[in-house]
Amino acid sequence: MTAEPTSLAPARRDPSLALLESLIADALDPGYAAAAERRTQRTDVPSPNPRRTARLSSLVSVVIVALVLTIAVEQVRASAPTVSKRRNALVDRVNAAGRDVTRLELQVRTTTTDVDRLRRAALGTTGAAAPTADLDRLSQLAGLTAVVGPGVVVTVDDAPAPSAGATGGGTDDLGQVLDVDLQEVVNGLWEAGAQAVSINGHRITSLSAIRGAGSAVLVDYRPLARPYVVMAIGPKAMEHAFKSGQAGEDLEDLHSGYGIRFDVEQHDQVTVPAATSVTLRSVKGAG
Repeated sequence: MTAEPTSLAPARRDPSLALLESLIADALDPGYAAAAERRTQRTDVPSPNPRRTARLSSLVSVVIVALVLTIAVEQVRASAPTVSKRRNALVDRVNAAGRDVTRLELQVRTTTTDVDRLRRAALGTTGAAAPTADLDRLSQLAGLTAVVGPGVVVTVDDAPAPSAGATGGGTDDLGQVLDVDLQEVVNGLWEAGAQAVSINGHRITSLSAIRGAGSAVLVDYRPLARPYVVMAIGPKAMEHAFKSGQAGEDLEDLHSGYGIRFDVEQHDQVTVPAATSVTLRSVKGAG
């Protein structure tokens, strides 16, 4: 006969449950358990404090950095007198060279005046006025002689320096007078009818060069100091022609846009000196 299951029969054990119970009861591997027990028994060796180790490492780093900075400061202090001495010696050399250049320029102008006087005396013995007149005209065009007469003085300077509390830097370079600005002023004066032009006492000839080197402006490789004073000899209408020309309009734009300062004045008498260095390129003999 077939036995029918009743509620009194014992429940069948699931093998998977036995495996789970074993994992829960023996969660730690026997080998790890033995090692943990041996570690708890060694109470005589204390474990290092990680906070104390980190603090000691930081202290050592600070001491090393302070030592390096101290050595660097001492080296700078030791070399400061030498650097200052070399700088002063270089400044003295530059000043001495500047004085020599000024002395030589004066000597050249004096010699040029003597040569012109002797040339006139030699031509005067011929009794002909035409060669003397041609010589005067050609010497003036070449810049060999000083010219005196009515003219215009154009003064150009950088924009005013910003105040201490002003912000938004980066516009200082835009407010500086560049070599191209002076080139345009000189060309505008020539166009307005100028017969002789000089910048800060340097005569502008057909061989002159106006260039820039960094923030400095050079005329024939000689640096100029601001403000830049451009003198031109010409007719009375030259002032109006210059202001109404392209050069005058560009100066107005530089003033309104970047703060560059300029002034144009008419004078009854302006002196444009002779050029200090003129190179003879070619000579053509008569006949």
